[in-house]
Amino acid sequence: MHIEHNSSNRIEKPLGTGLSATHALNATNPWCRSAYGPRGTAQGNRGSATQGGVRRICGRLPFQSSGGNRSIVESMTCHTRGRNPLELDGSRDSGISLPSHKDRFMSLQRLSSAAAIVAAASSAFATITPGELFGDSYIVKEGAGYSARFYSVLDVYIKGNNAADIISSTFGVSAYTSAFTMNQGDAFVQSNGSTNDAWKPECGQPAWDSFLTTGCRDQCAAANLLQLQLDSNWASGNGSSILPGPNGGCGWYPAIGASTSTNPYCRIGYYNAETGSINTAKTDRTIAGNGIVAGQNLNNHWMIGRFTIEVTGLEDTAVKTMSLKFAIAGKQNGTTTFTGSTSAAGRFNYTLAFAVPAPGAVALAGLAGLIGRRRR
Repeated sequence: MHIEHNSSNRIEKPLGTGLSATHALNATNPWCRSAYGPRGTAQGNRGSATQGGVRRICGRLPFQSSGGNRSIVESMTCHTRGRNPLELDGSRDSGISLPSHKDRFMSLQRLSSAAAIVAAASSAFATITPGELFGDSYIVKEGAGYSARFYSVLDVYIKGNNAADIISSTFGVSAYTSAFTMNQGDAFVQSNGSTNDAWKPECGQPAWDSFLTTGCRDQCAAANLLQLQLDSNWASGNGSSILPGPNGGCGWYPAIGASTSTNPYCRIGYYNAETGSINTAKTDRTIAGNGIVAGQNLNNHWMIGRFTIEVTGLEDTAVKTMSLKFAIAGKQNGTTTFTGSTSAAGRFNYTLAFAVPAPGAVALAGLAGLIGRRRR
């Protein structure tokens, strides 16, 4: 799925430079998958059954569409007053015209075919959660006393349900323009300058430094392996409250591609075996809408970037939010190719909130500095 983009001279790099779809997404990148299977549930309705993750309720086959919206496929008319149409005995439904054995067989064939179609559609778009993002936001303090600085860090994740899910790139196209915007106008902060290249991961940066990634949560490891590339649609210069990029919006991708044999970070479930801080949420509070609570594991969470603002002196009642709109490409379950260029299953448009310092945190830091000076 190497897609050459449109008239904006913009190239989507879902698989990395020079790699075929089969090679790049299958063989080289383990950090692109996620860890539990498609969700098929049986409801306790009379005459209902679950088969292959598809719930059959007396003539209806519900399934999750590629756009994440509930859709109903009408397959048969229920003639059984709530009983399973495949279990008719002809003895108690007086007044009802019962199907012949041949008709029942044909109905069963139609039902099986419809179920197979629905199951295929569902499995193609059921593992990566479309539209919804997850944010782990926490405060990082640098320095001590009155000179201490406070930063609010927001690690942004896509979540999947299958450890084999693969994600290869983050991008925007003319049909679905990407945008990464601080809603209150706060500027993103970085320790290594304010050029576009400052968004690439580097070693030796502080814990609050903003950077982009494709699955890897450690900035130095990402710098050493991913060879992250900014696509050609970035505007020159940044350091403001938005990531620049006209004509479809900016995006990024790993130059090593998204084949699990060379890039383990493309698998959503890469970190699932980890038990330490690398796979544990850093937030110390529950922030409405962020979808992550203190201390939870981050199994099947695929990181797209760390976005940081300075909050030194900020009131604890302040609200700071970021809106993110972008598309991704990859493989559901590690097998079924998809792209947000054309499918809602690969598109996200969501707002996440930043943590703010706890009440009195800045005052306490100042008091500690004052006490230290008096002792000297």
